[in-house]
Amino acid sequence: MCESGLGDDRRFRRAIAHHSYIDQGIRARNDNESLSAYVAYDSGELAIEPGDLLCRGMRPNYQSLAARQSQMGVGARTHCDIVVNLIQTIIRSC
Repeated sequence: MCESGLGDDRRFRRAIAHHSYIDQGIRARNDNESLSAYVAYDSGELAIEPGDLLCRGMRPNYQSLAARQSQMGVGARTHCDIVVNLIQTIIRSC
């Protein structure tokens, strides 16, 4: 993230604990003045695009942003990956 130009904590809160930047994205969603490079959305709210972060909570298993929001700042086992490419599958009927 630092090499991509996101070295400023206001843009991306770099941390070993992924929940740190998940929480930053949730706060950015609620704060129009945020400088955060990422804004959090629930699965299915927006189409996934290259450059997006896909994150999930494993313990506890957060099913929504609202579930995490009630525990923001509390440690959690989470993981995020960066979307680098989309593969479209077209299924045609015979």
